[in-house]
Amino acid sequence: MPIIRVALDVPLATLFDYIAHDGDDCRPGTLVEVPFGRKRTIGVVIEEATHSTLDPERLKTVIRPRYDLPRLDTAMLEVFRFCSDYYHFPPGTVILQALPARLRRTGASPAKQRRERYEITAAGRALDRTALPKRATARCALLERLSTDGSMDGSTARAITPDAARILKDFIARGWVAARPATDAGSSASPGIPPRFVPGPALTPAQAHAVAEINAARGRFTPWLLHGVTGSGKTEVYLHAIAAALAAGRQALLLVPEIALTPQLETMLAACFPDTKIASLHSNLNDSERLHHWLSAERGEARIVLGTRLAAFTPLAQPGLIVVDEEHDASFKQQDGLHYSARDVAIYRARRHRIPIILGSATPSLETWHNAASGRFHLLALDQRINAPLPHIATLDVRGERLDEGLSARLVGEMKNVLARDEQVLVFINRRGYAPALMCAACRWIADCRRCSAHLVLHLGDHRLKCHHCGSESAIPQACPECGNPDLLPVGAGTQRIESALARHFPQARILRVDRDTTRRKLAWSGMRDRIHSRQVDILVGTQILAKGHDFPHL
Repeated sequence: MPIIRVALDVPLATLFDYIAHDGDDCRPGTLVEVPFGRKRTIGVVIEEATHSTLDPERLKTVIRPRYDLPRLDTAMLEVFRFCSDYYHFPPGTVILQALPARLRRTGASPAKQRRERYEITAAGRALDRTALPKRATARCALLERLSTDGSMDGSTARAITPDAARILKDFIARGWVAARPATDAGSSASPGIPPRFVPGPALTPAQAHAVAEINAARGRFTPWLLHGVTGSGKTEVYLHAIAAALAAGRQALLLVPEIALTPQLETMLAACFPDTKIASLHSNLNDSERLHHWLSAERGEARIVLGTRLAAFTPLAQPGLIVVDEEHDASFKQQDGLHYSARDVAIYRARRHRIPIILGSATPSLETWHNAASGRFHLLALDQRINAPLPHIATLDVRGERLDEGLSARLVGEMKNVLARDEQVLVFINRRGYAPALMCAACRWIADCRRCSAHLVLHLGDHRLKCHHCGSESAIPQACPECGNPDLLPVGAGTQRIESALARHFPQARILRVDRDTTRRKLAWSGMRDRIHSRQVDILVGTQILAKGHDFPHL
């Protein structure tokens, strides 16, 4: 009987030998169910062997090959092997952690999801929206989107509000919405006919040159650095390059640094490619949703794959283009478990598949800029903003000025002027919590984390001190542990403190805080984004989540 070497999700940098049954198709890339210790587990066949270094009597037999699960192709196995060698991580852990959770479970099967599409009815279009309660923001947002688009699928509805299923069920009962079985977008396109592309504004000469250069490199590995200032139209270049890849019968992978960017880009992609199926992959999806989208990409049904760093490991049936937006962003680097850079994995994949890759940024990382300067990458520059001047930047010297929770009098005055024009204000501060530190006024003691070298951050709403590095927490002490002084002072300002100060200055303004604490709940950011676009927010206070590529037209 043949011997196969299997990678398992265990912290050992080795493969495990098993005996396969005669007649079993256990080629490399096949997922198999095998005994390991006293349990069963899922592994991936890496190679076939003629003999084993172990005694044949000690070898265990494969329980069954999982023919119902997809087989990983040679290119993806090469990518996993590269990550295991380059990042010094066990091969089985690299492969299995990159797969959807449901594929890693024994006995689980990728059952076909029942999906529906929701269409607004004539009664729904005739509905007087002003009759709905003002607090029913989620219901209004769903009806507004349905009126605009005519229909939506379940994932789009859940991106608007986590209560979408309950609200849509009520809409159906009232006759405002009808449910229809969903069909795969793009499946109606005839073979040989390129998918429909609805372009945006006409390209500038610089954009047209960039698109022509990228398209001329189709079919071979060519790394491009698209260096464009903010507002220069890098996204339009991405869209035209993706359109060319789709027209050639290939798939496109678009990586973004933040989950918060995916709804905006997904809406834009759906508008530009109305007949093309798009798969989103990020950590806000549940196991079933992630498996469905992953399989759509692997089977070639989804022609565009949009995702965060984990999507760099998504298999593509017909890869044609990879785009890494904001390539410099630290969010592309995984900091726990397998430490990897999704940008570098994407570059390796492009080399392995022999396809072009676009690295877009207004502030490229030093290594990417060096590669472009030395000729390893090809540089494309977009130097001018489109229909917008560069911003006026005022640096205020606040030394000697009395600040109110970090806010200067001039800043508050400028905000009043903007609000008087019925426009929105964004206050960016890259510190969440109430204050970055808690200090004793007498002996200058500062609350430090006991598990690492960072200061504990004061979260006044939770009445806790939290470490933003290792995650440890503790209660706020009643007095200084060093001198017993009960006068403990918050030092510095975080988003919670700024939010509180702005509420005092602008009691009538609608203030929204956007940071990791407020967006932790699934789909929370999608609801916030809809509130911002529907003018239900006057002042935004947030961390880097707000500062990455969003389009807020009333800001």
